[in-house]
Amino acid sequence: ALRDRKEDIPLLIHFYISRKAKKHNKVLENISKADMQRLCDYDWPGNIRELKNVIERSVISTEGNTLRLDWFYHGIAHGTQLSPVASSLEQVEKDHILKMLQDSNWKINGENGAAEKLAMHPSTLRSKMKKLNIDRNGNETG
Repeated sequence: ALRDRKEDIPLLIHFYISRKAKKHNKVLENISKADMQRLCDYDWPGNIRELKNVIERSVISTEGNTLRLDWFYHGIAHGTQLSPVASSLEQVEKDHILKMLQDSNWKINGENGAAEKLAMHPSTLRSKMKKLNIDRNGNETG
């Protein structure tokens, strides 16, 4: 169990941050010492799968270059079970894309467009919007 191998947790965290940041076209340079300590102190009942999902969800929802884990601490404080299924990660990604689209007034291309804010090619953003059922008018489809 991961809780019995606490010394491996920092290495796993850095590995998954690097891997998931690359996957989601983000540059994350930092995780605070306090966040690292809290992650190391957590018992990880879902084992490495839970750790991996926590890091991915954090990478998706983080703006800036320091990993943010506020959602995770809020869930722990309120007894929320984390779901390891991909649909929850898709929902986080969908929410983040919707926020960036709204922040850019639904402009996809060009300077200050959502694609630029998300650090992805506009065609990749359009593809993700289609996959996540978000139409160009700002409505969720389906």
